[in-house]
Amino acid sequence: MQHAALPYLENDSPEVRQTAALTCSKLFVRDPICHQTSTHSIEIISDVLDKLLTVAIADPGQSNFIRLRGSTPDPISTIDSRIRLSVLQSLDEKFDRHLAQAENVRSLFIALNDEVFRNREVAIGIIGRLAAHNPAYVMPSLRKSLIQLITELEYSTAR
Repeated sequence: MQHAALPYLENDSPEVRQTAALTCSKLFVRDPICHQTSTHSIEIISDVLDKLLTVAIADPGQSNFIRLRGSTPDPISTIDSRIRLSVLQSLDEKFDRHLAQAENVRSLFIALNDEVFRNREVAIGIIGRLAAHNPAYVMPSLRKSLIQLITELEYSTAR
C-alpha cells in the first residue's frame, strides 16, 4: 500500500486523491495489522494515518468551487471539502488506538476549524471516540473546544 496507493494522495486530480485515501482506509480496516503491536506494524500504520490526516485536514489541491445555478462560487461546496469529509468519515473505530496518539489527536483538533460544519461535526465525533482511549490527552482540549463553541453560539448574531 505504501508504494501502490499512498503516492496518489498527492496527485493533482481531486478524484484520484479521494480514491487513494479511501482505498488506504478500507484496506487497513480489513487488515489485521491494525491489531498488531510490533514496532514495524505501528510505524506503518502511523505513516499511513499521518498522510490520511493531512488530507483530512488540508487537502493539498486547489479549491475547485462548484457553482450553484450560475451563482458565485460557494466555498462551502468545494471538492476539497468533500475529500476532507470522506477521509474523516473513513477513519473507522479500528484505527482508534492509533488515532489516540498525541500527534494524531492534535491533527484532529485542527480539523475542528474546518470551514465546513459537517467536517467539524465528523471530527468532533472521532475525538469523542478517542476520549476512551487517551482521556488524559483528549479531555482537556475537548473541554476547551466545547466551551469555545458554546461561547461562539451564545454570542452569535444569528437567531
